[in-house]
Amino acid sequence: MKIIYVEPEEIRGTSYDQKVAVLYRTDDGSDEERENWSPGTDKTSTSIPKDSLKKILRARTVSVSLDDEHGSPLAMQFDMPDPAQVEQACNVDEHK
Repeated sequence: MKIIYVEPEEIRGTSYDQKVAVLYRTDDGSDEERENWSPGTDKTSTSIPKDSLKKILRARTVSVSLDDEHGSPLAMQFDMPDPAQVEQACNVDEHK
């Protein structure tokens, strides 16, 4: 995944936050969401923010796109047979 550097809300020295620019859309008719997610420690994965994960787990179809390390676009689509079962199994609303 392509790592971008984003200026943090509070500047401490000259460091920037490492992020992965992600576009995703769920089947609930919402517009495409553009977010910056934190990369995993191995730089080949990303952490999905809690609010985004809640939206994703409640959807029947999720489309995600981002750039690979060379800047080439990657697109993925996930189809879930019953989002209610996924949402319940993951205890979406129980964890704050």
